[in-house]
Amino acid sequence: MGYPFSDNPLDEYLPKIFQLKIDEFNANCTREDATATKEERDAAGVEIANLSKKIRELKNKFRLPERDFDQFKSSPELAVERFLLENPEPPRPEAYGCRHSQTRVVRRKFRNETLHVVTQCVTCGAQSKALQKKEYDIEKLPEFDEGLYKRLTFEWDIWNSARHDVYVTELNKGNSLPEFDEVGFNTVFQLEDPPPNFEGCDHSHTDARLRTYKSGGTAVVMQCTLCGHHTGSVSKSKYPDLASLPSFDEFLKERSKEDLTAWYRRRGDAWRRAYLEHRERIQRLIQAGELATKDNSRFGTYYKSPEWERTRARILHRDDYECQACKRPAECVHHIVYDRLGAENDLDLISLCNSCHNLIHQEQRHLQNIFRMPPSQIRELHEDSDEYSEDDHAEDD
Repeated sequence: MGYPFSDNPLDEYLPKIFQLKIDEFNANCTREDATATKEERDAAGVEIANLSKKIRELKNKFRLPERDFDQFKSSPELAVERFLLENPEPPRPEAYGCRHSQTRVVRRKFRNETLHVVTQCVTCGAQSKALQKKEYDIEKLPEFDEGLYKRLTFEWDIWNSARHDVYVTELNKGNSLPEFDEVGFNTVFQLEDPPPNFEGCDHSHTDARLRTYKSGGTAVVMQCTLCGHHTGSVSKSKYPDLASLPSFDEFLKERSKEDLTAWYRRRGDAWRRAYLEHRERIQRLIQAGELATKDNSRFGTYYKSPEWERTRARILHRDDYECQACKRPAECVHHIVYDRLGAENDLDLISLCNSCHNLIHQEQRHLQNIFRMPPSQIRELHEDSDEYSEDDHAEDD
């Protein structure tokens, strides 16, 4: 029979997803480039969001069904399934997706001490609308419940943390690998490079400023000198000498945002360096035999499972035990894509000899495995036995 090359959707899908991922990679490089302008980095951020959406849409469009037999799941996945049977997921309030169908009118005190009349959603805890104060007796209204969202999400957070612990515990069974110390890294980094006062700023340092609007009108406002936020308005009568007031700094907030973005970039660079050093140290200890390692993930255990053994035998039989690139005897089964690992669609898998298999992986490694060779290109391989050596033992992937 052989591999079904004709009208194969992977021939259209893989080049398209490859191009989108290359574009995404280039946009990420621009966003992380310290020499790029703010406009270039902002444009790259927008492009990354658009590309992520296109990638999701393309994957959904070309999604192939999983096989409904010989499905493999790793021990961490099975442990999570058992956890879910015993502990169903509790409701999780989502402010962004909530329709705010159940609200109540409350009074809310903002950080600048001003009182406002708003509606609060009792389902998610978010403020859903601002109302006119003159229409309500503000003193008789209940206060905005600032802790409602946290209380509503507390149960889900506890459940999610427990689910994660079940997965990680099973994943690390048989291992003595120390985890990367995220808390320690953050503590040391923030001591050496404290974060700018923007996110979570309590506006503890404010000054009265004279703000001039585009219409030409002026107002006395309070501006946070740390983050640039306009925290509230003040009656001009309190400041008879308006000319003595400093002007509102229209660009302070934007500069504060840029400082925060630069800080996150420095933190990201430092995290990657620290994590790489951690991985390299672990690798040295493993090579020295000082640490035990065992991969309990789906990828690490699937190839030793009876499900893979049966799947491999079935694909080799379908392909008449011939390499689908050069027609020599097949020695391994290759994953064209890993999207459905453990429950592959038959189009995901193809029989190959070791030489053609090695050639494909050499081509894919040139592009950091962002590239996956489509079936039509595999069929057109011109394998040169003098150039590509064969392994003594076939390894599937």
